[in-house]
This record gives sequence, C-alpha cells and structure tokens, in this order.
Amino acid sequence: MEKKTLKMTGKTVTIQVILIFAVLLSFTLLILLTPSKSQIVQRLYASVFLVAAAIYDIRTNEVPLVVCIGLMSLALIYAVIFSWDFAAVGTAGLIMVLLMAVRLVNRKTIGMGDVLLLGFSIIMLSINEILRFVFLTFLFSSISGIVLSIKRRRFKDAAVPLAPCIAAAFITQCLLKY
Repeated sequence: MEKKTLKMTGKTVTIQVILIFAVLLSFTLLILLTPSKSQIVQRLYASVFLVAAAIYDIRTNEVPLVVCIGLMSLALIYAVIFSWDFAAVGTAGLIMVLLMAVRLVNRKTIGMGDVLLLGFSIIMLSINEILRFVFLTFLFSSISGIVLSIKRRRFKDAAVPLAPCIAAAFITQCLLKY
C-alpha cells in the first residue's frame, strides 16, 4: 500500500502558522485564567496535537514538524508560567538521545518526528508517569506490529506508525492519573 504525501504550499504553511499561533494563544489564556486546572488543559491540548500527528502519520507515514513545534511550545509555555520539571526534561533528553542513537544505526527503525513527539510528550509528564508512558508506547507499538504482520502475512519489514501509539499511550496515561 502506497502512502500519500501531502504537498506543502506557501498558503498551507501560512495557515498552519496562524492555526498554531491561535491554539497556543488560547492555551496560554486558558492556563492563566484557570491555574488550578492548568495541567489538565495542557494535557488536553497535547492530546489534540498527538491525535492530529497520529492521523497524519497513518495517512502519510510522516509526522508533521508543526505538531512537534506545537508540543514543544506547550511544554515551554507551561514551564515558563508555572515551573520546570527538571527531572522530566532530563529524562526526555536522555530518551531522545537514546532513540537518536537507534535512528543513526538504522534509519528505518524510528523516524525523527517520532523521536520528537515522544520527547516533547515526556516533558509534559511527571517523573512518576514517564516510565509507564514509555512502556505503554512500545507495548502499543509491539501489538500494532504483530497485528499488522499477521494481517499482511509477512513479519519481515513490518513498519508501524509510532505516532498513533504515542497518542494512545499519552491519553491512556492521562486517564490513569485522573
């Protein structure tokens, strides 16, 4: 099955920039107006970005950079207004470095967008939630790979889009907390 590649025109990029700016502005206003619910708001917005990345990844086998920038911006805005969780940032950095090393060894193993999505999602979690989130991500990925391989009747070179697994793990992790 061949994946579609969506064309990026100047108009498309402009619309994406305006949309991201509007989303980040609404996010900033919401967390400033409701500081007691700010973490819930952050995770809700992150879930929307991750679902968008998942849909795009399934359709094109790519993760859009604009979603990665949006997730990074959510984490930065939240951190500047409230506080940095240095343990989560350090853990995210370590996991991103490890995944980049895996990517350098074999480019087909994991995509750069997947590395960024995973790392920026980790920054939004507490240190206690990170291990479960990473475990769930790779558990969902493994299950998806097995199902996909059985469906195709071929276990060799079974490529699984990781963004849907990241989104499912993030949402599951958030639901387990609340």
